[in-house]
Amino acid sequence: MVGAVPTKLRSMLRPIVLVLALLAAGALAAQGVTEPPASGFGERFGSDTGPGELTPPQPPVSREAVPPSTQRLEAGDIQRDLARLPAPVRALRERLVEAARGGDIAALAAIIRQSPVRARVDADAVDDAAALWRMQYPDSEGREILGLLLNLLDQPYVRVDAETPNEMYVWPAYAHLALSQLTPAQQVEVYRLVTGADLQQMREAAAWTFFRLGIGADGTLHYFFAGE
Repeated sequence: MVGAVPTKLRSMLRPIVLVLALLAAGALAAQGVTEPPASGFGERFGSDTGPGELTPPQPPVSREAVPPSTQRLEAGDIQRDLARLPAPVRALRERLVEAARGGDIAALAAIIRQSPVRARVDADAVDDAAALWRMQYPDSEGREILGLLLNLLDQPYVRVDAETPNEMYVWPAYAHLALSQLTPAQQVEVYRLVTGADLQQMREAAAWTFFRLGIGADGTLHYFFAGE
């Protein structure tokens, strides 16, 4: 068996290999062959990544996260059937629930980090969601956010800006309803998230200021934060 080519020799052989590869490509082109030869020159003599190493995959192209919509919906727009969610949205919701039930905020932070957009988790730009949550909820080492997330995803949802590039599925549905017009039963659902005093303050402000979560129709997480 031929051993690995020493680094110094490999560097000396690279120009020769390049010439041979160009000659081979020219010969194939003359014969009408357009596919490159599977010679494995780069793998045999190595590249800048080193023998046996692969070039790391490039990260997805980033785009701006969609901010929360200001659309106001009616009680009839509330959805409870998870089967009606697009498959990518349902899949991400299940991943979020699994991460939260596991009790590890790092798992949830990893999902946010993997989003092809810079998902909003605070009023200001934040790179380390786990560190943010540990700071906000020091008594629970940040795990309070996991219980909150589970409560949020147990709520009904709505579809906002439907049939547009900014189409979003939002939890809870009440973030897009007129809070002054909630039925007693709907108020009880909101009280699973906030206190009566909190709801009254939001009514007076005519705005939902508690946590909300938005997932694009393609399964991209755009925001999970508290505020307008």
